[in-house]
Amino acid sequence: MSKHSESFRSILWVWAVMLACPSMGVAKADSGESWAISGRVEQIDLMPEGSQVWVRPIGESPVLVVLQDGTSPPVGSQIIVKGTRGDDQVREARDGRSRPYRLLYAEAPLEVVKAGVTRDWLSLLLMALVLMLVPFTILLSRRSGRKVYRSVELASDDWAPLEPTDLPEDPVEALAELARRADAVEP
Repeated sequence: MSKHSESFRSILWVWAVMLACPSMGVAKADSGESWAISGRVEQIDLMPEGSQVWVRPIGESPVLVVLQDGTSPPVGSQIIVKGTRGDDQVREARDGRSRPYRLLYAEAPLEVVKAGVTRDWLSLLLMALVLMLVPFTILLSRRSGRKVYRSVELASDDWAPLEPTDLPEDPVEALAELARRADAVEP
């Protein structure tokens, strides 16, 4: 199976799970309720009792996920976590302010959606766009640079047949002779 079809399958799977579990990523469950979220791993804090993973669902503030098994997904990967909702925790954010964060105690193992799925689709989209624009650009450049050549028919009386001339071989002397002849013809 190709890398892109696996990525596409992963994206479809995430959407199917989100449709099947409406509470996923957006619902505000009460403490002690079963809860599932889907989002991007932003930060990992390793603790002696396990890992604390900061997951950001799309369009929401980060959720603190406590993993008991000690495993942690790579930063930047898309994950799906199921577990029990804990009481909100007030923590110091990266900007130094204290903020409340939702807490989830993971019960089931993490389901990691292929890291870089979004980049794979963006690169495919970019390549398709370039492949469509290159022929169009070439066509436009040829049209704008095209010169129009028209065939011109000359009347036979416009040109006299070429005959050997009596001009000198030296170009300076030949120009002087032509100037003298032009002066002699003028009235």
